[in-house]
Amino acid sequence: MSGLTQKDLNILEHYAKEGNRELYWNYLAHLPGNDGYGLLALGVVRNDNMPGKVANTYAQQHGGRALTEREWEHFGQQLIREDYERRWIQFERNHDPQAALNLPVKDVQEAHDDTFDDHELSRNAWTPRQLLEAARRQDGEQAAERIWSNMLDNSALGLHRANST
Repeated sequence: MSGLTQKDLNILEHYAKEGNRELYWNYLAHLPGNDGYGLLALGVVRNDNMPGKVANTYAQQHGGRALTEREWEHFGQQLIREDYERRWIQFERNHDPQAALNLPVKDVQEAHDDTFDDHELSRNAWTPRQLLEAARRQDGEQAAERIWSNMLDNSALGLHRANST
């Protein structure tokens, strides 16, 4: 069976409680069968690649208010706690280790929405939110999942998937 194990969940819980964003996302990024979200989020934390820099700049410019570096750190720490909570629900309540490893985009978006709301920032400051909402309005949740999956596909820049859509 693939997906998160109880051991994985315990490790993620520890990192979330400690507020260690880098170790949290790095751990997810290195689990077999992961969808690439951990690696994408790690780039945001480290601000060391183009997607991470774009996400950080976009959030700062479209959030509706300026945050200090410390406030952004607290934002990121809350985000991993929100993310962990959704993974726990998928694992414990829904008995779905695969969904716990690769959260549905609805869960990822809700984690971001709750975090942006709690920090009094526009929900639309999360880079893919408006695109995902437009896809849902037009074609439903499966369309949003397809877009999310394409965004997370780091191999060949996702071109082989884009070609088939």
